[in-house]
Amino acid sequence: MERKGSAAGHRPHAVHKRVFTKTARFNVPELAAVVQAAARAQLKVGAWIAKTAVEAARAANNPQRVAAKEIGHELVQLQTELQQLRRVSVVHGNNLNQLAAAANATGEVGMAAPRVIANIDRVVIEVGERLSAVDALLARIIDRFEST
Repeated sequence: MERKGSAAGHRPHAVHKRVFTKTARFNVPELAAVVQAAARAQLKVGAWIAKTAVEAARAANNPQRVAAKEIGHELVQLQTELQQLRRVSVVHGNNLNQLAAAANATGEVGMAAPRVIANIDRVVIEVGERLSAVDALLARIIDRFEST
C-alpha cells in the first residue's frame, strides 16, 4: 500500500518504510533502455527500477497469473504439435491419393495401402488426443473466468 506525497520523479511513499537496498548491473544497451523507460514514465532511474521490479514480482507471484501463463505455454505446445500433425496429414493424404490413382488405373490396391492407411489412422488418433487436450485447457480457462 502506498501513500501520496512523493517528490517529482520518485515513487510514492510506502506505508511501511523502505529500508532495503539492492544493486543491479547493466551493460550499455541495457542501461540505455532502462534510462529511456524511466524518462517515459517520468521517474528517476532508481525509482523506475524499483517500481518495475516490485510490479514484476507481484505479477510473477500472482497464482492466477502463474496458472494463466502455464495454460498459455500448454496451448502453444499443443498448437505446435497440431501444426506438425497437419504437415504429416498432408504427406499421408498425398500418399493415399497416389494409391487411389494407381488403384483406379490398374484396378488393384498397391502393397503399400495397409501401411498408408495405418499411418493415417495413427495421425487421426493423435489429432483426437491433442484436441482432447485443447478441450481440457479450454475447460480450465472457462472455470477460471466463471470463478472470478
